[in-house]
Amino acid sequence: MKTNRNATKRASSQPSKRITNIRKNQRIGKYIANKTHEKKELYVDAEWFISQRMYLLGYAYNLRQYGQLYGKALCRENVRNLLRNVDTVYFWGPDIGMLEKCFRISIRNHVRCINLLKVMHYIEPNAISYKLAHFESLAGIHRKTMEYKSNIWTLHRDWKDPQKRQRALLYNMEDVLNMLRVKRYFWKKHGITREHEDMFSM
Repeated sequence: MKTNRNATKRASSQPSKRITNIRKNQRIGKYIANKTHEKKELYVDAEWFISQRMYLLGYAYNLRQYGQLYGKALCRENVRNLLRNVDTVYFWGPDIGMLEKCFRISIRNHVRCINLLKVMHYIEPNAISYKLAHFESLAGIHRKTMEYKSNIWTLHRDWKDPQKRQRALLYNMEDVLNMLRVKRYFWKKHGITREHEDMFSM
């Protein structure tokens, strides 16, 4: 298999053997953003009850532009606004499917969607865990909230408690920002380029 030599050369480190074996995926999704505009990334992490009702959506465009939607602000119009001028959405698990289902919108047909969990399975095949917390540790990232990692039901319960809701909000925001940091760390480690990402685009 051949890789794009120019793209690999631009990477900040030498690509791993697994990445150099990636064949460029020719199927490119239709982007919401105009091709003449700067490419814009969006990272999302959603929380929902067992009934599949979403109650919190954390998002970040970078480490300076981020926020959360909940209550009346968590609505179809605002979710669509988040996607404006975005051409790639990163997430960890089934979040995109839940967003499409809860708000009856089509995301995967218009925006490049990259499931970071799927990518990590490929580039780190010998990892002892594929939870975000494990890769945070490998990347030297520390967080203030760890209690919900072992029991997600506690998060749902605390969300309903006004006195504990701030803790739940902090946990979700750390998930989003640390997911961004983990992605940057391992993309640099393996020399992953945008063309490599196309293999995992949904």
